[in-house]
Amino acid sequence: DAIIQLTRVLGSATERIAEAVVSAFLINVQAPIVAEREDPLAIARANTAAADLIPLMMALIDEMLRSHLIAARRTFRGTLDGVETFRLAVGFVDVVDSTAMTQRLGLADLGAVLGAFEDRAIASVREQGGRVVKLIGDEVMFVSSDPRAAALVALDVRAAFASHPVVPGVRVGLALGDVVARDGDYFGPTVNLAARLVKITPPGSVVANEELARALEGEAFEVRALGNEALKGFGDPVPVYSVTGPR
Repeated sequence: DAIIQLTRVLGSATERIAEAVVSAFLINVQAPIVAEREDPLAIARANTAAADLIPLMMALIDEMLRSHLIAARRTFRGTLDGVETFRLAVGFVDVVDSTAMTQRLGLADLGAVLGAFEDRAIASVREQGGRVVKLIGDEVMFVSSDPRAAALVALDVRAAFASHPVVPGVRVGLALGDVVARDGDYFGPTVNLAARLVKITPPGSVVANEELARALEGEAFEVRALGNEALKGFGDPVPVYSVTGPR
């Protein structure tokens, strides 16, 4: 079962890599050649040159996989509470009013803006020793074994897009608690809570559940109770806190 599980994850990951590589080639190499009405041989030569880069790409993938294995081991260190259950901070970073932004921008500009958003979020998560779980268009999910690091990621990405000329801002929902790790993803009430929290977060703000807010006590953050919120899928209203700072 474990081998089948791992094979499924590898298949999904390599499929995404292949799609990203082909998309990058079509947009950045083939499209300009076609637009300039170049000879079809130019496209063939570009394809040949791209194929020659495959060995280099495989070497890069090998190096990055080794790096991510080390990072994953750091994430799980000291958090094991069962075979696949971990206590982690989960964050969802969401672009505010992305639907309207999509209508305003052309596809190329939209891709560039979302790429800049993803790049900044990924860089911030890695800088704080966390892990990006998945990119969902206008949303990024990440995890960290350190609640303080998760809060720093949230505040950094929020600040980066506070006065962006195109992106109308971002909002972040954070939750600390037990999660189930499976197939490279995370599941459970804590994940669901973080996903619900980001949807009620005002633009340019960071909100957290009570456990994460308590974990930040004594740290250089301003944490303020916002009261209880009724969230879809949760029977009782959930205490919600705003996070700002560091002081």
